[in-house]
Amino acid sequence: MQQSKVFLLCFTIAAVFLLQHASAKCNVCESNSVACINETSFRLCHDQTIDNRYIFHCPDANVCTDLRVICVAEGPSVKPHCDLTSGCSVCNNQKLFTCVSRTQYALCNGDVVTDDVATCPTGWVCSSSTPEICVPESSVQGEVECQRNAV
Repeated sequence: MQQSKVFLLCFTIAAVFLLQHASAKCNVCESNSVACINETSFRLCHDQTIDNRYIFHCPDANVCTDLRVICVAEGPSVKPHCDLTSGCSVCNNQKLFTCVSRTQYALCNGDVVTDDVATCPTGWVCSSSTPEICVPESSVQGEVECQRNAV
């Protein structure tokens, strides 16, 4: 009985920890005094304010984290703190289109992204959560779901 309570407590703590990391955002000052701006780059923070003067880059095969050691080799237990691709190229049977970058979209064929990519007009961004696939950037509340730069 006691072991199951300990196991349940450990599981709950681990779930909370993983959820905190799963909901991480880009360009947010974290407890390690950096703000990851993409998977491999960051800016320093002072008093929870981002210093925009300098951008630092992690060494090859390392990702920016919110850990005490900022750049860590990516692996099964270490993912980028700022994942710009998390909302990109997601198709399911409910969607006709998906965003493949901030300003590009592709047709969905069931759960498969097709190779036909189209681009939103200048000043507009892709938003597969609205009836119109391209919306004026000024009308977006919060962040668009796909933060990847156009290729």
